[in-house]
Amino acid sequence: MGAPKQNISRDYHFNDVVVERDNFRVLKRGKIKALEPRAFELLVYLIEHRDRVVAKQELFEQVWKESFVTDNALTQEIKNIRHAIGDAAGSPRYIKTVPKHGYCFVARVEEIASVAARQAHETAKKAASRSAIAVLPFVNLSADPENDYFCDGLAEDLLNALAKIEKLRVVARSSAFSFKGKEKDVREIGRKLNASAVLEGSVRKAGDRLRITTQLINVADGYHLWSERYDRQMEDIFDIQDEIALAIAGALKLRLLGREKKDLLKRHTKNTEAYQLYLKGCYYLPKMTEEDLNRAVGYFRQAIEHEPGYAAAYAQLSNAYGTLAYFGHLSPNETLAKILPALDRAFKLDSTLVQPHLIRAKARFYLERDFAGAERDFKRAIELDIDCAEAHLFYAIYLESKGRFDEAIRETRLGQGLDPFSPQTHLIAGFVFLCAGQFDEAFKLGQELLDMAPSFWGTHWITGMSYLQEGMYQDAIAAFRKSVALGGGSLRSAEIGFVHGVTGQAGEALNLVDEFIRMRRRRYVPAYSIALVYAGLGNADEAFDWLERAIDEHSGPMATLNIDLFFTGLRQDPRFADLLRRIGLAEPSTAHGEGYT
Repeated sequence: MGAPKQNISRDYHFNDVVVERDNFRVLKRGKIKALEPRAFELLVYLIEHRDRVVAKQELFEQVWKESFVTDNALTQEIKNIRHAIGDAAGSPRYIKTVPKHGYCFVARVEEIASVAARQAHETAKKAASRSAIAVLPFVNLSADPENDYFCDGLAEDLLNALAKIEKLRVVARSSAFSFKGKEKDVREIGRKLNASAVLEGSVRKAGDRLRITTQLINVADGYHLWSERYDRQMEDIFDIQDEIALAIAGALKLRLLGREKKDLLKRHTKNTEAYQLYLKGCYYLPKMTEEDLNRAVGYFRQAIEHEPGYAAAYAQLSNAYGTLAYFGHLSPNETLAKILPALDRAFKLDSTLVQPHLIRAKARFYLERDFAGAERDFKRAIELDIDCAEAHLFYAIYLESKGRFDEAIRETRLGQGLDPFSPQTHLIAGFVFLCAGQFDEAFKLGQELLDMAPSFWGTHWITGMSYLQEGMYQDAIAAFRKSVALGGGSLRSAEIGFVHGVTGQAGEALNLVDEFIRMRRRRYVPAYSIALVYAGLGNADEAFDWLERAIDEHSGPMATLNIDLFFTGLRQDPRFADLLRRIGLAEPSTAHGEGYT
């Protein structure tokens, strides 16, 4: 009887060979052995059904899933596997050929929980040892619906303050706020977020008058652990926040040490006008459209004018500029000229904030290509807040670009566990899985996003990438168009042009190139976008010419060129290796993704 297929994540060890299922790779004596995805899937299937003869027809049906496959194709894949793991048909140690029947995996295999699974287990153990709280967005009971910014900001500030208590795990903002406006029982929300307590509240704001009502609810039985109402003036808002934070710590029976209490009550400004402007900026920043990002920039700059010593405002200002650059609305050089002074000021004012370290890490990675400096900042951000999902996820992208796929998957799993209901988490995780060749994982995340956030541009980008992998080109174009319409930026338009090129619609693709070139006379359009369209057309010379310009521009996507699936068709060209060397990137492993060309 064959070994049952495991539902949990496993690595397979036999002799000096390790097969890492999560990372889609094979190691022999610690060195990565290249295997195409089909061969890797075939090897895993034989291992999972070891100690019995697996018929050729079964392999065709389970691995190829196609109607017509020749014996020669199967024989060649078995040969490739044997070469990778050090086996021989004449004297098999691992895969035995059973003439006229099939194949049997004969070696003794040890199954060990994968690196990602072990890390997730340790994280779960650590989380279980701490109390957990979810802070839901406060309900706006004011006459003016625009006061939503204040309600969200107040809840987020409380969330950030509570996160400084070492013995308290605080659910990430994105996941907690994903329940905004949804009619669900608080206990159900708490269980979904794996929280033992939930803080909810409401705000009525009229001029400078505030009425804030809060209640801390025990998820297990639905009883109130604590509740309070505050009828105060706007000038008292910081005192109210302190009182709520201390009351929650008391209700949860958390003993605060001197430094912990000091950090909990730390204030970034005493200026209520600057604070409200800052909250408005934070409200528009996650919306990610060019208009909203520029509104966020405006509010952060106004907050700084009111309070020149506002470290958090400087940090978020640089964050807004970086996001504008990511979507192609600002040139990298223009972005650096704006980001670096704001970051420098934030660090001088408060070097303990997580956000400046994370933003500087992204700037060094995507724009400056200071990879060593980027890794230091990613690690420092995680050290300052190990529960920061965004830090783990962007660090995963960095690791993948350096060819460290196993570490990248581990960091991605950590980020997913910390912020499971966040659209951004799903998007970044989907990108990591796509580049690692784990297309099924990426597709699953895309399906979850369709239910979770149908109006998010990233939802349709992931969906489009999944369609592209399946060769469903018209569906991919339709999904990318939705992504563009929802604010996905010029890169999404370039991906449409890529698909036009791949499918022989050269006229459509070249029209888009002409449009991009005309637009470049008026505003910044990444050279990378034009290179991408030419790659789809199979015009290597033009693609490399524009990639050269993208290097000079310090275009952000060039930081992940070695794992970029759109440029797979150029990888055999010596010019591609030269580009990677100049950027400082590792050669891509053929075990991670086949690309689309």
